[in-house]
This record gives sequence, structure tokens and C-alpha cells, in this order.
Amino acid sequence: MTIFVCGGGTLAENDPLIDRFMREADGGRSRLALITAGGIPHAELRERLQSRFTLGFELALDATNSAEPVDGGELLTCDTIVVSGDNPAVLLNALEHRVVDLRRLAHEGAAYFGIDAGAAIASDIAWAGGNAIGGVPVAPALETAEFEFAEGIGLIDITVIPDAVGAGRVGLAAAAVEAGIVDRAVAIDAGTALVAKPGELSLYGSGSVWQFEMIDERVTLTSTRASESA
Repeated sequence: MTIFVCGGGTLAENDPLIDRFMREADGGRSRLALITAGGIPHAELRERLQSRFTLGFELALDATNSAEPVDGGELLTCDTIVVSGDNPAVLLNALEHRVVDLRRLAHEGAAYFGIDAGAAIASDIAWAGGNAIGGVPVAPALETAEFEFAEGIGLIDITVIPDAVGAGRVGLAAAAVEAGIVDRAVAIDAGTALVAKPGELSLYGSGSVWQFEMIDERVTLTSTRASESA
């Protein structure tokens, strides 16, 4: 099982990470599921990935609207999963019927690459949107909305907040832990990926991650800058 959670960014920012993902995905596992809801344009991402994978399932959603759950039975034939988007709630709504299947595919060895909202929904407890607690904003947004958290796919046991510095969400991750909404959270910069494999955790790209955790009734911060380019 190889899990890439990337903080977001443009295709150009993430191209080295996509290259690395394609190299590290099992050479015998090449049937791709591509799911997007905004973020990197679907057609551009598809073109990039089809240099390595055979497209088995694709779903392009409108990132601004709630999506109805899809059947997505073709997902069961895929062993490489790429999910990108700006709106985690839209992705979670659309994939409601297939969350268990995605989790099973990953635990059976499928590779997963989540970008921006696709990284957020990879968590056990996924940030689904919002920038405020009790009406008090803790991150920038066009309008104030309460934090929303939901059951994610469950590929990693820490809540991921994407586009950490770019979207001003480092404080959002800290506030979620301080309020007791989640036990641990990581905020990941655009162009940066946290990579989880059995017994191994790596950080690649051009930015940093900020990990927040409640220890002895205090929120602690550990920041790490990617030491390796992809």
C-alpha cells in the first residue's frame, strides 16, 4: 500500500510528485481510477497520468455543488486511485457508496494519490470544509462557515488539512486539535506530499508540513520541511 497525500497546487507544481507516484506505484498495477472536483483540470491530469496508466474509471465533478452519490462499480476493477479537488464535501458525497471499497482496495495494495481535497478525504476523520469554530474564523475564506468533519476513506489515521500556507490553514489545523474536534492534524503545503508505506513515512516536494497534537492538555507543534525533492 502506497499513500501519497499532497497539499494541492497546480499541475506544474505537482508534476515531480506525480512522476514519483508513477514510479512507486506497483508496475503490475496499472488500471487507473481518476476522480476530480475542481483543482487541477481533469483533462490535463488525465493526460499526464495516461502516460503510465490505463484509464479504468473517471469521474469529473462540479466542485461548487453537492454531488449525488455515484454507483462507481468500475472502481472495483482499478488498482491505482488518483483523487483531486478543491471541495472535500463534494468528493465525500459522490463517493459515499464506495468509501469501504476504496479502503479495501488500498489495504489490498492499490496505490492512492490524493491532491488537495483528495488528500483531506484520505483521513479517518476528514476535514470537509469550514473555517470557523463557534463563529470565530480561524482561517481565511470568502464567508465564515463552521468546521465540518466527516468519516473519510480511512487510509491514514491523522486528519489532513491541505494547502497549509497558501490558503492560510495552518491555524485551522491547530484550532481543530485545540477544540478537541480531532486528536491530531497535519497541514500540508501545496507542491508537497506526505508518503505513507508500511513501516515508512516520507516527505517530498517544495514545502513543509505542520503537525499538531494534544499532549498533556497542550497543543504541540512539529514542523518539518521536505528534505527531498520528488
